[in-house]
Order: sequence, then C-alpha cells, then structure tokens
Amino acid sequence: MKWKNSYWYIVISFFLGVFVSYISLQWSFFDIKNELDIPALLLGVLTLIVGLYIATSLQKKLNRNQNQLSFLIEKFDKIWVSFNKYDELLSYGNNIDADFITSLEKDILPPLSFLKNIFNATNLDDNCIEQLETEIEELKEYLENLPTTVNIIDISTNHDDIKKHINNVNTKFSDVFTTIHNK
Repeated sequence: MKWKNSYWYIVISFFLGVFVSYISLQWSFFDIKNELDIPALLLGVLTLIVGLYIATSLQKKLNRNQNQLSFLIEKFDKIWVSFNKYDELLSYGNNIDADFITSLEKDILPPLSFLKNIFNATNLDDNCIEQLETEIEELKEYLENLPTTVNIIDISTNHDDIKKHINNVNTKFSDVFTTIHNK
C-alpha cells in the first residue's frame, strides 16, 4: 500500500493509538480516573509527533542515499562492462582494427566524464576517475603507437605490455568502485 493512499488510515490509527494509550495509562486498579490530564496528554501527542517526524526524515535520508548509491553503481557497472569487452579483444586477439581505438575512446571516456560530473554533484572525490581516464588515455596512446598495416594493428608481440596497461586500468576501476562504496 502506498503512503499517499493510506495517509488518512495512518493518521486515524495514530490518534486511536494515542487515545488507547492514554486510557490504559490512566487505568488504576480497574478504576478509570474521571479527570483528564491535559498537559500529559498534549506532551504524549507532541512526543509521538516528534518521533514520527524524526523517523520519517531519517528514512527519507536513508532512501535518498541508497538511491544515489544504486544510480552510481549502475552507471559505473555499464562502463566497466564496456571496458571488459575491449579487454577481451586485447587479451585474446592478435590483431585489432584501427577503428578499435576510436570506439574505445567513444564508448568509455564520455560515460566516465558523465560519472565524474555525478561525483562532483554528490561531493565525492573525483580524483580516482581522473586517474582512470589517464590510464585509459595511456592505453589508447600505447595502442596508437603500435605498428599498423592497412588499418590493422598487430598486437601479438606486445601482449605483456598491453596486459600491464589493462591491469592498471582495472586497478583504477576498482579504486572508483571502492570510492563509491565508501560513500
């Protein structure tokens, strides 16, 4: 049941609970006191209202933080999965197309800059994303400097160096992941 649909039921239940609590607290040896203690009743109602306010505000803050965290993780996972596709091509292939480098740049760097903007908006340290961008740029530059013949880059002799660059990028991805989870 949604909160807006059950709002009046909750309010009526709240005041019914206050009334039952007040009557049960006034019960003394099976005799109900005939006088009404207005200050105690008002203090009880005020305390319950303040308690409800504190509980709902804490729950809203908790939900907002969880929503921000799930949004960041979702965006980050998409970027990391995209990079892992390139990782597989680089790790197990002997040749790559020259267009591979531009597609790597198009698919990874713009979403990273978007994620960096989100980090700035949520007051998270974006230094880890800058380091990740730097590592991806270094990988891209390394691939651009490899020998190219007819738009085909031969990577068979440079697997160890490429693997080092990929490991550095994955380390930076894990640093970003750690920063998100330490939020």
